[in-house]
Amino acid sequence: MTLHLYLTSHKATITLKKGEDVIDSSEFDVDNNLAHVIFPEIEELLRRNKVAPLSLLKMYSQAHEAGFTTERIGQVVANAYNFALQNKE
Repeated sequence: MTLHLYLTSHKATITLKKGEDVIDSSEFDVDNNLAHVIFPEIEELLRRNKVAPLSLLKMYSQAHEAGFTTERIGQVVANAYNFALQNKE
C-alpha cells in the first residue's frame, strides 16, 4: 500500500492506495497549518483502515497551486516517511 498527499491552494488530500485501487482518503483544509494537521490526518487514515504505519511501501507528495512553504512541508513529510520506511528493522 502507498500514501499519496496532494496539495492545492488551501486543501490537502491524503489517499491510501493498494496498487491503483483507492482504499480510503481524507480531505482537509490547509491554511498555514499543514505542519500541525498532516500527522494527525495520516494517523487517523491509517488507524481507520487498520494499517500499520511501517507496513506501507512508499509515500508520495504532489502539489498544484499550493504555496511554496506548503509544497516544501509536503515534500519533507514524504521524504521523512520514506526514509523511515527504508530504514525499518
